[in-house]
Amino acid sequence: MEERQRRLSHNQFGSLRLVVDMHDNVIKEIVYDPFGGIIEDTSPGFRIPLGFAGGLHERDLGFVRFGWRDYDVKTGRWAAPDPIGEKGGDPDWLGIVWMTR
Repeated sequence: MEERQRRLSHNQFGSLRLVVDMHDNVIKEIVYDPFGGIIEDTSPGFRIPLGFAGGLHERDLGFVRFGWRDYDVKTGRWAAPDPIGEKGGDPDWLGIVWMTR
């Protein structure tokens, strides 16, 4: 029986970058633009729902789902206002959170 184990590799933001088999052969490689659009996918027929920044990627619609909101990779903005609203402290309810260290 053929083994079908795969290993997923993510970048520092949680974006899926590589899928490899048990022998470290690359099955799929994904390259993103800075806003989450897919620049290159070496195996588009091999679909995995994990995408940019660890969200669930809906390729047909061009959105990445992050629990409460969908992120539009074409515009680089959220598709709906922040559900926290003013309590979040950011006047741009459609903005993205930038993590700083």
